[in-house]
Amino acid sequence: MLSGEADLLDLMVAANYAVTAADPVLKNMSGRLAALCGGTCTNVPISDTETGAKRVAIGEFYDSEEYRPKVRHVAGKSLFL
Repeated sequence: MLSGEADLLDLMVAANYAVTAADPVLKNMSGRLAALCGGTCTNVPISDTETGAKRVAIGEFYDSEEYRPKVRHVAGKSLFL
C-alpha cells in the first residue's frame, strides 16, 4: 500500500486493464499491450512504445495534495481515464 486503500475507481480501472490485456491473448494475438488512448482502454502494438514521449496531464486528473483522482472534473469523459 503506497498512499492508502484502493477505492472503487482504482479497482474498476485495474479490472478494465486486466480484461483489455487478456483480450489479445484469447484471440491468439501477440505483440500487443493494454493502453489508455483518448480515455479508452484498448490494446496497441508494442511497437507504439517506440513512437516518442507520451504525456499525461496529471494535474488535470489527480489531486496531489489529497492523493485522490479529481473525479469532479470528468463529466462527459470516459469512466476509465
